[in-house]
Amino acid sequence: MGSFSYMCNVCGEAIAGPSHINKPQPDRVHIFYILKGVIVESQKGFYDGYGKTSEDKKGDNTSEWITAKWDKMLDVHFNDDDSSGFMAVHEECIKSAIECKISKDDPNQGCGDEEITLLEMMCEETSWLDYSLANYVPRNWR
Repeated sequence: MGSFSYMCNVCGEAIAGPSHINKPQPDRVHIFYILKGVIVESQKGFYDGYGKTSEDKKGDNTSEWITAKWDKMLDVHFNDDDSSGFMAVHEECIKSAIECKISKDDPNQGCGDEEITLLEMMCEETSWLDYSLANYVPRNWR
């Protein structure tokens, strides 16, 4: 499965991953794995773009979920029950009690709102070979 991201359950804005085109680093986030509205496990840190957090903004030292196998957790999240799956909240948005329901999926996969093409990226970056081409595929090619 490729990268994916969520919308914050408090502010409604996208959770930025490491490939976000307008942010220098991924968002700090709390991700909760919930079953029937009850928090079973949580992680916090920089969002890694793949449903987990990392201790650093580069994506090294990624946290692992221990409640269940990853594919089972995804099956629970991608269903019709909004009380079971992943709930994501920006670290700065956690101020009080939050309703436990899964977060909406970010249609831009945490990469930002603007279209970017490989040609645009090559013109803007001095060392474009340092970047993964997978991060710069236009949305309509995904």
